[in-house]
Amino acid sequence: MVNLSDIKPLFYAARFFGCAPHRVTDSDVLLTTSGLIYSGIWALGFVCCCCYGLRLICAGVYTGERNMLALTAVRTLLAYVCFLADDALTMRWNERLRSALLQLRNFDVAVSYGRKRSVNWKLRCCCWMLVGTIIAYWIGVGYVTYKCEMTNPLFNAITYVIANAAISMQLIKFAGLLILLRQRFRYLRELLPLEAHPNSARRAIQLQDIWWLHCSLANAAETINSCYSLQLLLWIFTMWLNALSRIYAMNETLVDSGQFLLMLRESLLVTACIGNLMLIALACHYTAREANSVGRAAFAPQTSFSRKRSLLEHSLEVGVYFSLRQLHFSAAGGFIQVDLPLLLSIAGAMTTYLVVLHNNS
Repeated sequence: MVNLSDIKPLFYAARFFGCAPHRVTDSDVLLTTSGLIYSGIWALGFVCCCCYGLRLICAGVYTGERNMLALTAVRTLLAYVCFLADDALTMRWNERLRSALLQLRNFDVAVSYGRKRSVNWKLRCCCWMLVGTIIAYWIGVGYVTYKCEMTNPLFNAITYVIANAAISMQLIKFAGLLILLRQRFRYLRELLPLEAHPNSARRAIQLQDIWWLHCSLANAAETINSCYSLQLLLWIFTMWLNALSRIYAMNETLVDSGQFLLMLRESLLVTACIGNLMLIALACHYTAREANSVGRAAFAPQTSFSRKRSLLEHSLEVGVYFSLRQLHFSAAGGFIQVDLPLLLSIAGAMTTYLVVLHNNS
């Protein structure tokens, strides 16, 4: 099972890009004055870059048809809003996040997990490799941008690297928190006593204990979801609009222009946007599925609970709880349910808008 200290590299990388003004301990995240100042400097830099970039677009430095310029302006603004919103809300809801992590810590104590536990160096190395891969990917995009842009190549290259890498770090930090939840839901399911192992130590746990532990984890999951509700909406809409506008640009203006490097840059950006959407949907979907599988597993024929009629008769409220307490991650306070079917909806909406833009061009 994963602890907060095992995913510290994700928080370190996010902090480097001004996305996480925290000091991370084994079970808590603490706001620091130095972190707030550092994040404030990054936020100020992002505001300046956003204003300058929008000024270039509005001044007509970048040429193109009206639809493309409008999409470029909106996606540029949204990218900076994503960074600033997550930065501000991370500070605003820090106490909520800490309360969720405290519930995870209470779960660990209740199941006696974490005693004499060594650091998961394998996972830490994987986190560092993931961070390095993401940074290298965006540096590659920045280099291609520098080579293909005719106006302000250096400014465009730097902003592409920093803005996109920062948003990617925000996403993997959120995914890391969901990994903590998913691992604990899985561990809880593994604690269920099986009839096939009558001498197992797992038989000591009671159905009421499973209920309480699941409720604690579900509360933590909903708290984390509430902290990231607005960010999820912004991330999803920004990635969708970026992918839509760049696919439209490739189909309408770049296919016959012979600009290989520009096509390569746009393809890399579309791939990254789709990858980010998949990361969000997969992390939310499988964490929720693991949480909802605990109730089904608790009353499955393989468990010793289902073999005891008297126990089931006196535990109807537990069954009602697991039937009604279904965990789902959502964006914008429940406006959008974030799971794998969302990807199909995004693909359908993208196809529809591409047809509309093509007919209006």
